[in-house]
Amino acid sequence: MLFRSAYTVFAKQGFVQPLRMLQVEPHLSAGALGTAPVFESEVTSQIADILADPKARSLEFGRGSILNFQSPVAVKTGTSTDFRDAWAIGFNSRYLVGVWTGRTDGAATLGNSGAKLPALILRSLWAEMEKLGLEAGPLPIHPRLTPVDVCFLRSSAEVTLADESCARYTEYFLPESVGLFKNAKSASAVEAAESGNSKALLENFEIRFPISHLEIALDPRIPRSRQELKFEVSDLSISRPSDQIHFEWRVNGQLQGVSRQPSWPWRLEPGPQELFVKVVNAKGLTLASDSVEFIVK
Repeated sequence: MLFRSAYTVFAKQGFVQPLRMLQVEPHLSAGALGTAPVFESEVTSQIADILADPKARSLEFGRGSILNFQSPVAVKTGTSTDFRDAWAIGFNSRYLVGVWTGRTDGAATLGNSGAKLPALILRSLWAEMEKLGLEAGPLPIHPRLTPVDVCFLRSSAEVTLADESCARYTEYFLPESVGLFKNAKSASAVEAAESGNSKALLENFEIRFPISHLEIALDPRIPRSRQELKFEVSDLSISRPSDQIHFEWRVNGQLQGVSRQPSWPWRLEPGPQELFVKVVNAKGLTLASDSVEFIVK
């Protein structure tokens, strides 16, 4: 029950609420909220909104996932090393359901993950709750969070304000964060593209992903040869085709490859890493990025 109760902080905007079992303890009322929030209410509301967003979950579970519910439900799954056990959590503004599967002796299961058997059980339990009329509205959005139209999946490391050049959707952010976002095409890049000034365009060049001091863990369940990290730099695609820009990717001083695209799939290697990228155009104009340090564990 403890790990399930922990997720009430996201449903209750930062406060922990003890749970009761509907069938076993119908005579008990829901426990009282804690006297003080465990996390800031705005932050937990923002996280709950992300967990309840099927678009955000689609990269992990797919668009046709069994975890796409008829009503808004926040979802989180987990799997332990060597598949010893797995779990799935689902909650809305009133109900929380937690499912755990595994062996009591701690031995490994046959590839069971949180997105498989626990997710199927969670979906089945939620369907039964809906049959009983145990439904609730969507998770409330904290009043301090600001709705912002952003570009859909433009970059994994960047949020850009939507314009006519991209598909858009609405996300919620803290007011102090909104001013940090860039337009889909920054004014300096547009000006450079219109004037043909390649040097001005290249001065907007930077590493977008990974971010500085990122820590990444190798997954022991997946072969090392299949674990990659996608490096990304500034999107210079609005430059003129005649510029013929290419990117040189180096990790710890060693050349990893050359690409025409502003991204590179890098096979994960354990240890401290330093990424350095250089962009070169047909005229020989070269610009180097600032290096970014990260760790693979």
